[in-house]
Amino acid sequence: KKGFSMPRRPRVWPLKMTTSSMIRTAMGVASVCFACYYYNYYRFIHRNNRTDTKRTIHTPAKSLSLQPHAGDGKLMPLKRLNSGHEMPVLGLGSWEFGRAPDGTFNSRLIQDVLRYAIGIRYRHIDCASDYLNEHLIGDALTALMSSKQISRDQLFITSKLNQPYHAANDVRRQCLKTLRDLNCEYLDLFLIHWPFSFELPDKDFDETKRGFDADYDPWTHLKVPGVSLQETWRAMEALVDEGLVRSIGVSNFNVQLLYDLLSYARIKPAVNQIESHPYLQQRKLVQFCQFVGIDVVAYSPLGTAANKDDDAEVLLNNAVLNAIGKKYEVSAAQVALKWQLQRNVIVITKSNHMERVSENKALLHFELSDKEMQDIGALGERNVRYLQPDTWSITKDIPVFD
Repeated sequence: KKGFSMPRRPRVWPLKMTTSSMIRTAMGVASVCFACYYYNYYRFIHRNNRTDTKRTIHTPAKSLSLQPHAGDGKLMPLKRLNSGHEMPVLGLGSWEFGRAPDGTFNSRLIQDVLRYAIGIRYRHIDCASDYLNEHLIGDALTALMSSKQISRDQLFITSKLNQPYHAANDVRRQCLKTLRDLNCEYLDLFLIHWPFSFELPDKDFDETKRGFDADYDPWTHLKVPGVSLQETWRAMEALVDEGLVRSIGVSNFNVQLLYDLLSYARIKPAVNQIESHPYLQQRKLVQFCQFVGIDVVAYSPLGTAANKDDDAEVLLNNAVLNAIGKKYEVSAAQVALKWQLQRNVIVITKSNHMERVSENKALLHFELSDKEMQDIGALGERNVRYLQPDTWSITKDIPVFD
């Protein structure tokens, strides 16, 4: 019929766009992409700052200052050890942790401080059988895990082999005792506490129960001749093979002992834990450890005023540390700890006071300049050692560190 035509398929014409239209379209697409990226980025950050999720961020030690402010509860950076496992660069020490003036331990204080520390994202707990409080720490951590405030795989737990148990057949027994006290199936790190051995105590620990009897005393007599460190290290390596320990290391070892140990070690020591602070920097020992791939962990990084000589200066009263702290609106303690992190040293702090536990963790929002690092480095000329084994009854007049 006139005026009637069959419907036809519409012809698709190529889209013609001006240059300005193309730019606007490209900007729109880019905006959508960036929006999606930041949405997923902040979801990732939020997920990794939750206490019920295992963190998977790996931070190189040289980038510590780029991390968020630790005082607001962020997780501390991790350092990969030569064993392949990762260790938080800041740990909470437990020497004298919860000890009352009468020598007993306040279990409630230990529980409260650990709960607070875990709440502000401490994940590295440094223990030792010699401190005699591992069973109380184990109780506190078990309670936190039972209430879902933390899980075992989020923690890095260190313990140390006590001096009477260096013999091969005693190393495993001591380790199992520590695992029982801490309520753990494995340790993240197990150290030889001191490079000398003692005689076994007259009354040894009870392997069937947690904790120690009131009359248990591991500080007996120096064993002469002692147990060879090679025998002890072979037994330590067997703990790794058995899965009881993930990494092994040493404490209070000098260059000579480390050099000899490396000649026969099948498993290289992951760390060497030593006294280190601005007045005792141990530069050459730190340099040697880092040269051979052993990480250095500093204990007493703020000095130990309780052990100092009467005429020794209190580290935290130092004018240089306090002047730098005033510039960044932080304490002298924070400056001393930051100095260790910036020279690639892992740090163990300790306190029974929650405000100090929090202060010691707020280290990542400021960075020391090269000049400030040099000024603190100049303090090492004092060479003040606060922990002095040559004054102890068992090792009196023995030059342990010479």
